[in-house]
Amino acid sequence: MASDQSDKTSILILAAAAILIAVVIGVSVVVWQAVGAQTAQQAALAEAARTMQAEQSAAEAAQRVQQSQQLAEAEAKGLKAAEEQIQKLQAELAAERKEKELAIAGEEAIANILVEILQSPNPTRDGRDVKVVELLDKASNQLETDLAEQPKRRAQLQSVLGDSYRSLGLERQAIPLLEKARDYQLANPDLEDPETTAAIESLATSYRNSGRQEEAIKLFEEVLELNRKSLGAEHPKTLEAISNLASLYAEVRRKNEALELFETLVPLYRKTIGPEHPSTLRAISNLANLDAEAGRKDEALQLREELLNLCRKVLGSEHPETLKGMTNLASSYAVIGRTKEATELLKQVVDSYRKVYGQQHPETLRAVGQLDNLSAKSKTDSDQTIDSASKGASDESKLPPSE
Repeated sequence: MASDQSDKTSILILAAAAILIAVVIGVSVVVWQAVGAQTAQQAALAEAARTMQAEQSAAEAAQRVQQSQQLAEAEAKGLKAAEEQIQKLQAELAAERKEKELAIAGEEAIANILVEILQSPNPTRDGRDVKVVELLDKASNQLETDLAEQPKRRAQLQSVLGDSYRSLGLERQAIPLLEKARDYQLANPDLEDPETTAAIESLATSYRNSGRQEEAIKLFEEVLELNRKSLGAEHPKTLEAISNLASLYAEVRRKNEALELFETLVPLYRKTIGPEHPSTLRAISNLANLDAEAGRKDEALQLREELLNLCRKVLGSEHPETLKGMTNLASSYAVIGRTKEATELLKQVVDSYRKVYGQQHPETLRAVGQLDNLSAKSKTDSDQTIDSASKGASDESKLPPSE
């Protein structure tokens, strides 16, 4: 019995041991599988890391290659730009050197011309009886040959000589020179160059002085447009161009255009150079006269009163422009029936002319005539008023009595 019990215990121990061994083997298998899986995962991660590192290295290598190419291209462009800059500088230096050579040659030619002109009065040559116009003629002729290869210098001197002729009143001789100077400047691509505008303006003035008003108007219009574009609406040269064109419009009886320009000019002069500047005073006077001719009595009167106050302040009470302003204001007073004020002003004008010029001076006699005319007109108007009043009273006596 005891033996049986012992056998059973042994069997149980063996069974338990078998089970334990099976469990250990199962756990070992699981652990081995887990370790294998972990090892495989680590190997995969390591391979992925190696792949990423290889890709990164390849990208970095490609980037370095690209940067090297860009650097090479930039260096090539830089070399090309440097070569172009060097070529440009060389061309500029050559042009500057050529310009200096031409300038020296031009100055020598001008000097030779001046020497020839100044030597002309020498008694051993042309004699002492040489006139200025003859010297100008000689210089004009020499320009064509001595400055044949210096068109810019020649044009500048043609302009100078043309202005010299014009200052002597010799418009016929001035115009061909000024036309040549203008033509050269117009061929210049920079039409806003001050020399271009000056050449056109000089020619316009000669046309005007020689009676070629329509041609002068076209040129003065061009000058005004160029000055407004290049200098601005309020630049002194622009205002001068407005004044010249407005005055020329008035000369050819284009009164509306003249009036419009002077209406533009007067406020600009007041703003830029002040109301007391001589140019402002002239512009106010011209505008007032145009207003009077256009029948704008109130506007003319207001401007003439302003002008007289300014002239008295700036020029004095006996200055010719002040006396002219008094005469014009008297005319405005007379037109609107303020005869007493007109008469008083003209009496002051006559007294001032007698004091400044004397009894028989043309201005004095003209002022006396204006005063006499106004007095005669005033007397006639007064007689007509009396006659009308008498006639009215006579007619009234013939009317039937009121009811």
